Amino acid sequence: MAPTYSFPILGNHEIIACLGELDIPLTEQDLLKPHPDTLYRAYEEMVVLLCGESREAMYAPELDAADVLEFPELYEEAIGNLKFTRRLFDLMRRCGVPDFTLRDLTKPEYTRTRRNVSA
Repeated sequence: MAPTYSFPILGNHEIIACLGELDIPLTEQDLLKPHPDTLYRAYEEMVVLLCGESREAMYAPELDAADVLEFPELYEEAIGNLKFTRRLFDLMRRCGVPDFTLRDLTKPEYTRTRRNVSA
């Protein structure tokens, strides 16, 4: 059985300070009233920084996937977004947030966002 650990839920000012040190722009207002676009960019920065993959590589279409599609150019953006989402879910799971969902990206709530970013 894999060891489990828990992480402290940080205060708003601590979260903003930690993200600021990582050059991830997020204001307290962004945290209190999370918007999907703002959080998407913040999570994207976290994935790039913590997973060590460039944004260009993360969004580059996979040739294997493109070969299967009749019109791959129609799906380039979607494939890149799926790759990002998969990496984000993996990062959150490794940080101790196994229940991270698409809803955390599309309809973020303050309490879950605070917990997710604290991880």
